[in-house]
Amino acid sequence: RYWWLSALYFLYYLIDRHTPERGGKRVDYVRRLPLWKHMAEYFPAKLIKTCDLDPNYNYIVGFHPHGVLSAGSFLSFATEATGFSNIFPGITSHLSVLKGHFNFPIYRDWFMCSGAIAVSKRSLDYVLSGIKGRGNLVCLVVGGASEALDAHPGKYRIHITKRTGFIKVALRTGA
Repeated sequence: RYWWLSALYFLYYLIDRHTPERGGKRVDYVRRLPLWKHMAEYFPAKLIKTCDLDPNYNYIVGFHPHGVLSAGSFLSFATEATGFSNIFPGITSHLSVLKGHFNFPIYRDWFMCSGAIAVSKRSLDYVLSGIKGRGNLVCLVVGGASEALDAHPGKYRIHITKRTGFIKVALRTGA
C-alpha cells in the first residue's frame, strides 16, 4: 500500500549517495540533543583540551582505543555532549566512519546529521583540502575492526601498521 514511500526514498538515496564523501549534512539541532549528554554521563565520556587549535588550519585527530562501539569518539566529535564547540571555538568537527554505515536507510541520514563522513581518501580530501574552508577537524578512529575485536579491559593495543593512508592525506592537504 505504501510501496511508493520506499521507491521515493530509494530515488533520494541514489541522488544523495555521495553526500557522506562531501562533508555530510551537519545539523546542529541533532548534535545538541539532550540524549547525547545522558549518554556521555552514562559511559562517562569527557573531552580534555591539551592545546589550542587555530581555526585557520585544518586538523586530523586520531582516536584510540577503537573499542566495539567507539562511543567516546561519537560523543566527542559527532555531538556536543562533551562541549566540543565551547572547548574549540571556530573548529568544525567531523567523525569519519566506515562507508558501510551510510548504506542503511534512514540511519544514514540521521548519522550524517551529526556531521559524520565516510572514511575514504575522497572524503578526507574534500573536508581537509579547503573546499569546506578552514577550521575543520576530522577524527579518525584508528585501528579498524581488528582493533575493535582485540579490545579487552586494561589492555590497549593499537593496530595501525597497515593503516597509514591518513598520514598521506595530512601531508597532501596540509592538515
